[in-house]
Amino acid sequence: MAQKIRILPRLAFIFGALLLMAFGVFLASIQSWRAEKMSDLTEGSQLASLPSGPVEYIRRGDGPTVLVFHDAGGGYDAGSHLGGFLEMEGFEVIAISRPGYLRTPLSMGDTPRKQAEVAAALLDSLAIPVVAVVSEGFGAAVASEFAHLFPQRTTALVLVSAVTAPLNAPPLGSPTDYATMRFSQRPLADSLGLSFDFTTIGTPEEKSTWVTSILDDPSQSEYFESLLDTLIPTSPRAKGLQNDLLQAPTISLDHLKEIQTPTLIVHGQKNKLVPFAQAEAAASLINHALFLPLPDAGHIIFLGNAARGAQARITEFLQNHIPSNSPSSR
Repeated sequence: MAQKIRILPRLAFIFGALLLMAFGVFLASIQSWRAEKMSDLTEGSQLASLPSGPVEYIRRGDGPTVLVFHDAGGGYDAGSHLGGFLEMEGFEVIAISRPGYLRTPLSMGDTPRKQAEVAAALLDSLAIPVVAVVSEGFGAAVASEFAHLFPQRTTALVLVSAVTAPLNAPPLGSPTDYATMRFSQRPLADSLGLSFDFTTIGTPEEKSTWVTSILDDPSQSEYFESLLDTLIPTSPRAKGLQNDLLQAPTISLDHLKEIQTPTLIVHGQKNKLVPFAQAEAAASLINHALFLPLPDAGHIIFLGNAARGAQARITEFLQNHIPSNSPSSR
């Protein structure tokens, strides 16, 4: 009996050591995954050294320049993903990591106005005088400020699923890198279902139809998988996300009625994240704005039946507002 009692502490020690080893392997796997993702992100972008600090961006394609502002949780990769179809339509796409995202520090600018000024400074450094502007979600607050502050260098403004008014976004703890790594490894149908629940107002039947339509279309499935890649890892995007949520209740409508830039507003009527009423209000305030409501779309308008039609309409709108002196290439 005494011998058994002496063995118990040893077993407990061995068990504890095994647990620590397993936890170490677990942490190492997350760190390795994160390091690989960050290496790819760093290699895929450029870093401009402005007088006020660094700004991360990507520049792709040839033709008239489109400046893209990404939604909350993204980075330059999300902006490039949003504007990817425009490259194939003969545009040059410049997508930045807004302050707080990836390699652009939050100190570069917290408010939408300051972030618009940072984007203008980047364009100055690249000697680009005029751009069309495309934006999504929280990025639209920056885009509308850009068009308001710099009307002479903004040829067109596209607001997709746009936050254009105060939004009482609930506090959100940033998901851990481990949680997002696991999410990205889930079966595609499960990830689509969770995304629908988070972004779209709809019945279980509508959810099933939406998921099935994407699974049955290889190009849509690929678009969704590449979209997930623009949200991970989350840790280098956390400061930007928290700042967007902090700024959301303070976004002002006042400058919208002063925008004279040709504007296209595209918004899903089943958008769960940004109320459709915001798009209606923006369309009524911006002078001569064109409004494209999508009855069956949620927040991610490029997924689902409305995707190709929305892309075609945006492309046509931008082509109709290319300045006559716009360069055909860099």
